[in-house]
Amino acid sequence: MTTLIRGGLVHDAVHRDACKADILLADGKIAAIGTDLTAPADAVVFDADGLDVFPGFWARTRTSSSRTAAPSRS
Repeated sequence: MTTLIRGGLVHDAVHRDACKADILLADGKIAAIGTDLTAPADAVVFDADGLDVFPGFWARTRTSSSRTAAPSRS
């Protein structure tokens, strides 16, 4: 399964500041992080615009102002 998380504010252990980027996941692993990544036609795509993304771990929080990204097929 391939997943593309598109346009999130990515916080990683390499860069000091967060940057807007895409994250491509293949078979449950990070395959690429960059801008304007292309996903296969059968990939699940999450629009992460306006969301913080922390590659390498998952955290689920709920607040009254939280927003959930909805997957779509591209």
